Amino acid sequence: MKKENEKANKIKRVMAIHDIACYGKSSLTVVLPAMSALGAEVVPLPTALLSSHTGIKNATFLPLDKEMHAILNHWESEKVDFDCIYSGFLGSADQIDTVLSVFEKYPSAFKAVDPVMGDNGVKYKTYTDEMCEKMVRLVTKADIITPNYTEACMLLNMPYEEFPDLSKVETAARKLCELGPRTAVITGVREGDNIINVAYDRKEGVFTGSCKYVKRRYDGTGDLFSSVFFGLMLENGDVKASLSRASEFIRDVVKYTAENSENDIILFEPLLWKIKEQ
Repeated sequence: MKKENEKANKIKRVMAIHDIACYGKSSLTVVLPAMSALGAEVVPLPTALLSSHTGIKNATFLPLDKEMHAILNHWESEKVDFDCIYSGFLGSADQIDTVLSVFEKYPSAFKAVDPVMGDNGVKYKTYTDEMCEKMVRLVTKADIITPNYTEACMLLNMPYEEFPDLSKVETAARKLCELGPRTAVITGVREGDNIINVAYDRKEGVFTGSCKYVKRRYDGTGDLFSSVFFGLMLENGDVKASLSRASEFIRDVVKYTAENSENDIILFEPLLWKIKEQ
């Protein structure tokens, strides 16, 4: 019994494969504090160094393909093990291949993919057709994915609609799971005054989480949602409860930011305590 409790209370080690966007609060500057607040040990594998997130014009961009290989080789020599592999923004086709090889090296790890490819119907400038094709391969190896609707359409090669009917989003989530994942959550779908996160799980079926729509854009909320959602999944394994709590947390963060700041950078740090308290 003691050994079972020790296993249950073991701190989960997460390999976070994301970029470092120095200004603007996104990627690793969000992933590290959010997942750490949930009790995980977050080990970053940086994919690129940017002066800011890509929502800000003229951001510098330095891919770290070579350094990623060196870091992984060092970890392997030190026999560092991981409970979760969590990939986000990837800066090249080679980096997607690297993540695929990481999945093979850690077969028992929980594999979470946020396929950062585009938004609002537009592919990101750093993304190539080859990267899109390889991202489909990566998704097939994942346990759980969190694309926005633009990314879901890209993965499924289907036309994008600005305001899709929820039934179409549900169908897309089902089709994404047919590619391989156990769970697919399509994030940030606008319906009236709400933002809906639509999920399909092979065991639980279709379910949703939602928060109120605020007429301001906050880059990094997708990274924050995925980090909290995946962190909660590692903690309790309850996909429905994790989606609900992550959606509620984003609702609270967006409301707090809108009430306390005039700029477009999310203020989530003062509310991190809520992740554990919900």
